[in-house]
Amino acid sequence: MVLNHLAFDENEAKGHVTPVVAGDAPAGWVMPPPDAIIGTTAAGIDGDFEAELLVCPDNCIDELMRMLNGAEEEILLSLQYLDMDWSWGWGENPIFEALEDAAQRGVRLRLILNGAYLDEDIQSVVDRFNEEWNFSLGYDTSSIVMSANEQVTKLHNKGVIVDGEHVLVSSINWGDSALVRNREMGLLLSSEAVASVYVDSWYEDWNRLDNSTDTDQDRLLDKWEVEHGFMRTQRSVAGVGDESLLDADQDGLTNFAEQLHGGDPNNADTDGDCITDDLEVAWAQTTALNDSLDDIEPFDALTQWDADGDGQNDSVVLGCDLAGVDIQPVDNNNNGNTQTSTDDDEDGVLNEADDCPNTPAGAATDAKGCSSQQRSDLVEDSTENTSGNSAQSFFLILMISALVLSGGAYVILRGMRSEAEDVKDAISEAAFADVVTTPVETEGWQQPVLNATGSDVTPAMLAQV
Repeated sequence: MVLNHLAFDENEAKGHVTPVVAGDAPAGWVMPPPDAIIGTTAAGIDGDFEAELLVCPDNCIDELMRMLNGAEEEILLSLQYLDMDWSWGWGENPIFEALEDAAQRGVRLRLILNGAYLDEDIQSVVDRFNEEWNFSLGYDTSSIVMSANEQVTKLHNKGVIVDGEHVLVSSINWGDSALVRNREMGLLLSSEAVASVYVDSWYEDWNRLDNSTDTDQDRLLDKWEVEHGFMRTQRSVAGVGDESLLDADQDGLTNFAEQLHGGDPNNADTDGDCITDDLEVAWAQTTALNDSLDDIEPFDALTQWDADGDGQNDSVVLGCDLAGVDIQPVDNNNNGNTQTSTDDDEDGVLNEADDCPNTPAGAATDAKGCSSQQRSDLVEDSTENTSGNSAQSFFLILMISALVLSGGAYVILRGMRSEAEDVKDAISEAAFADVVTTPVETEGWQQPVLNATGSDVTPAMLAQV
């Protein structure tokens, strides 16, 4: 069956590319040995298996729909990308509709997507699975952006495992191009023995964590969230809001601040020195602004009993409330603390050093506490200020001149309109009656007809008529 499709595609009479021949290989190139490419392989599996060949654009949409509609318990997807909508006027992706139908009837859906080229389209699919279908509608669905490691850098798979028995191995991306315009092929195997090998590989990708992937885009890394018992797939927490802005241990630091400074979000005193984490971070930030104190990193303050390296427990010297240091502890507005905050907008930059003190929650900032939009606004403000009073006077004069010109133009146009009205009114009905029209001779006249029956007329010409 595959050879028949290849022969069709290689048929020069149909205008396809000429088949590759041996002489087309690069000079001096040698095929690497197989063990250098694929490494360790799974154990061989013998037996008779059911299989379906999927060929795009011939039958792949129908076969994929049949596979998903037949799922009873679980669908595990491993895809480079998944388009919710098709371009070129095709509308919503029918394959995506089949996934939603499966979720509605109680099938467990798990989706891994490629993180190497993470963009708005991929993130929107992740959010549809996690925020809408799971969080809002209660479906048993979940999606992650695949993390990388030294062996795996990106996900290029186009595979599905259904009910632990059916496995799709294919070149078919789940978008409109692959399904309706490309030559793609895949093999749907039905065998629990074969499926088990792919299930193991799938969960290896699902459970992999690194120090950069943030599936739910809540500024909390997947690895950090899993380590501390948070949700790597959802940024919304029922009844309380954005997970990154919560204060799980009520120590005055948000979860994002805990991650930023190396604290334990489930322990108000990460290093157990009787000084709460918010005071330790405030102390460290104070040292950066006070030349009389040795600088202390927030991470050291949170994780070490002797952060200042004086050989003594910090709490012994300064007290559990850091009474020996003149600081203003960090305040988290949702924990009832009435102390003054040193970082009002919670962007990780102290008020004293923050050029943009009103940064929106969750916005990425630079070292001076400014988001990209705020930096742009500062540039505009700076440009206006450097113009000085002379610029303001210039624009004032320009505006007055424009008003004078527009007023003069209005007077002139008004006068012209009045004159036109006078001329029009001067034309009486009697004047119109004096107008003589010459009748058109119509007797014997016929509508011209295009004659397309001549021998020189081609079908192409007719198609343009």
